[in-house]
Amino acid sequence: MKLNVQITGRPKPKVEWLKDNKPISKYDRRLKMEEDFIGGYALTIRDTIDHDSGEYACVATNSAGQATCSATVNIESK
Repeated sequence: MKLNVQITGRPKPKVEWLKDNKPISKYDRRLKMEEDFIGGYALTIRDTIDHDSGEYACVATNSAGQATCSATVNIESK
């Protein structure tokens, strides 16, 4: 599963991913957080399980303020 967002801002925002209002660990081997050179950010979850269902948010913060986008993800068992 992959979530994509496009973020712009000056100064460049700090971007953080959350699940159910808690920061996502960048040390979880199933999760991959990526950034490209044109403001694209992605969160990939490999080998999804039921526990991955929840509210995901991407929060961008800089000195001008904060912006958030979110999505509800439902993982269904086969």
